[in-house]
Amino acid sequence: GGAVAAAVLVVLLLRRRGELRPRGAAAAGAVLGAAVVATLVIRSGDVADFARFLGVEQRDRNSQIESYSQRTVLTYIGGRIALDHPLTGTGWQGSSESASFRPYLADARTRFPDVAREALPSETRRWGVQNAYVQAAADMGVAGLAALVAVLSAAAWLGVRGWLRGADGAALGAAGIVVVVAAELAALALVPGVPVWALLWLAAGVAVASPAVSREPA
Repeated sequence: GGAVAAAVLVVLLLRRRGELRPRGAAAAGAVLGAAVVATLVIRSGDVADFARFLGVEQRDRNSQIESYSQRTVLTYIGGRIALDHPLTGTGWQGSSESASFRPYLADARTRFPDVAREALPSETRRWGVQNAYVQAAADMGVAGLAALVAVLSAAAWLGVRGWLRGADGAALGAAGIVVVVAAELAALALVPGVPVWALLWLAAGVAVASPAVSREPA
C-alpha cells in the first residue's frame, strides 16, 4: 500500500514538472505490479485468513494466531487505551503493560470471538499494539500522535517542496520513501532498532539536505 501511494505521488510530481516519461512510467509500473502480485502470492494464506476473519467466508473458531486478525485485535485494544487516556497516554511503552491492556481483554474476546486466545496479550505475551499511530496515542496521548504525524509530514513535505523548487531526483525519492515508511508504520510498533526507522531518518536527511531547501534562509 505504501509503495503504491508513493508511486502515485511520484507520478503526479513528475507530471507537474513535465518530466514524466511514458516508457519509464510503464516499466516502473510493471515492476511495482510484479511486486504487489508476488506479495499477495507469498501472503495468500494470511490474506485468505483475514478474509474469513472479516466474514467474507465462513470460518470456525481458530486455535492458531493469524497475523492480520491479531493485528486488528491489538489495534482495537490500543484504541481503547488511547480513548481512555487521551491527554497523556499510559507512558512510553505503557500499552504493552498488563495494567494497561487487561481491562479491555474481556471486551476484545467478546468482539472477536473467533480469534485464537493466544493472539491476545497476557502477562507472558506482551504483544503490544503493533500499530505505531495507535501506540503513539495510547502511550503518549494526542501530543505523541501529533508529533509522530508531524515528523512524517514534515519530512515528506520537504522532499516534495525541494523537488518542486528544482532539486534533483533525490528529493523526490526521499518523499516517496517517507510515504512508504508512513504506511509501514501502520503495521509496526514503536520499537527502536527496527530498520524502517533508519530508512525514515536517512530519507528525512536527504530531504532536508536538498539544495532547494538547504539554501533557504533560516
